Amino acid sequence: MELKKWAGSPVQHARRRWLGIGGLAAIIVVCLIGVVAHQLGGAPLPPGVIASAPLPYSVSGVYSDHRRKAILAIYGGGLPLPYGHHVVMIDADSGNLVHDVDLGAHMPSTMAVDENTGRVLITFSDSITATLIDSGSGRIVQELALPFQPFGAAFDPDNGYAVVSGVMPGRNKVVVGLVSLRSGLLMRTVTLRARRQGQGYGVGPVVFDGATHRILIASPGGVNILDSRRVRLIRFTAIGGGDPDKIVVDGQAHKAYVTLLNSPAPGCSTGYHRCSRSVGAYVTIDDRDGAVLRSRVTIPGTAAIGAIGLSARMNRLYIGDYGLYGTLRDGRVYVVDTRTGRSLAPITTTGYPSTIVVDDSANVMIAGGLKGISAFTIGANHVIGRVQLPVDKVWAVNDQGDLIVSNHTYDTDAGGGLLGRVAAFLRTTATAAGIYHHMNSGVSIVRLGIHRR
Repeated sequence: MELKKWAGSPVQHARRRWLGIGGLAAIIVVCLIGVVAHQLGGAPLPPGVIASAPLPYSVSGVYSDHRRKAILAIYGGGLPLPYGHHVVMIDADSGNLVHDVDLGAHMPSTMAVDENTGRVLITFSDSITATLIDSGSGRIVQELALPFQPFGAAFDPDNGYAVVSGVMPGRNKVVVGLVSLRSGLLMRTVTLRARRQGQGYGVGPVVFDGATHRILIASPGGVNILDSRRVRLIRFTAIGGGDPDKIVVDGQAHKAYVTLLNSPAPGCSTGYHRCSRSVGAYVTIDDRDGAVLRSRVTIPGTAAIGAIGLSARMNRLYIGDYGLYGTLRDGRVYVVDTRTGRSLAPITTTGYPSTIVVDDSANVMIAGGLKGISAFTIGANHVIGRVQLPVDKVWAVNDQGDLIVSNHTYDTDAGGGLLGRVAAFLRTTATAAGIYHHMNSGVSIVRLGIHRR
């Protein structure tokens, strides 16, 4: 029996093969576009989410402008590209975008907002430049170059300037700069102090205590305390047992709680630079003169303090484990009595708490993470409400008691099947070695039934 030959030349075979591959690729692209469209705008909002503004890349900063009833958000893809980095102005009632400003090639990292003038200074994680925006018109007013790499920025009503912390390139010198948001000029810089210690990463964000007119900025090995009216360095408080990281301030008691990274776990007597195990820890200082009020307090069960919130009224610290150091095993919020440093019974949340906000005026502690947001009464720890919206961070509680959050997806459960797996994959994208950014992010307004006094 004669076998039939396959019809067509080798060129035709290759053409058919590539047409088949191209058709399959086209189908996959259409599916991906459908998934992205569903994720960004087609999916219904979860119960409790009253407004939402979908954004194409990860959000790095959010500010709630109560005066203008607007939300400012900066976002970007994480690569030095000539597109994909923006600041948006969102209507705080409807969630609609009012202005969308292209910031260019660099990744925005922090904002300093003057609500009186509507001026916004935006700094970048990969550039010494900064951009000045008019939030009312959405217009770029000015671009300026700083003599240092900025790390943190915030507006200080005491002196009327944006206070920007940073590091002089190549000089291992930490500084703070004052930028006028009216003129866009760098008015002066103040050299801060630091000491080499372990894996110190540079200079920290800017923290204020308006009651004592103080600015607190962490640097390797300690905390710098400045007078905000004269912007002069009062004291550098050296802190051992870890790298100073976050600072939360109790303005009533004039206390500052300084969290530590790379803090050696119990039993690591040789020091954390030789120990692979770390523990969540903090130090308490007087934020007026920098005196150490309580040396290192450790939080059993944690590897490092990630999220932290303070109830000054009830003398409570609420702490979440750091995801890069810890695990996702329990979803607990750890509680510490600030008067004694004693650990209290932890609170179980719906999932790993990557963000914590405490609102003493509403007597509520809010914890959010990959599995949603939970609100608890301070002290009694009763559940006030839950919303099934995965969040990166709770940024603020507005005058109505609604939460302003950045969320990385509308869907808490993409379901099974191919589309579900594709949707899960699209939730993050690798933009550089070891750096992942959410593709389908957004800024949402969440209602949990919180009533502020």
